[in-house]
Amino acid sequence: MGEQSQLNDKYSFQNEVLEEEFFEYIPTYFSNRWKDYQDFCNALNDQDLETISSICHRILGSAQSYGLFLLDELISDLQTSAKSNQYDNVKMLIDCFHHYLKSSNLK
Repeated sequence: MGEQSQLNDKYSFQNEVLEEEFFEYIPTYFSNRWKDYQDFCNALNDQDLETISSICHRILGSAQSYGLFLLDELISDLQTSAKSNQYDNVKMLIDCFHHYLKSSNLK
């Protein structure tokens, strides 16, 4: 099993344990995260790791507030890689973010 596949398994929405009180807010939350994914892709194409780090900062507090602890961990790892100029790792973690969003079955 490759590193990307292992990360995708680790950071799957299916592994999140959601509190019932957040269920009604999750669809809107994920709609916004899909927009963030597009912003990540644009910044990645421009090799703009500073923008990626900034997007991560915006997501970090909210993910944990919704009980999305795996997402919080993923975005924290992504931000650390972006700040460390680890482009290949950033790309892999953005792919994991995409997998995470797709595994939620929410648009």
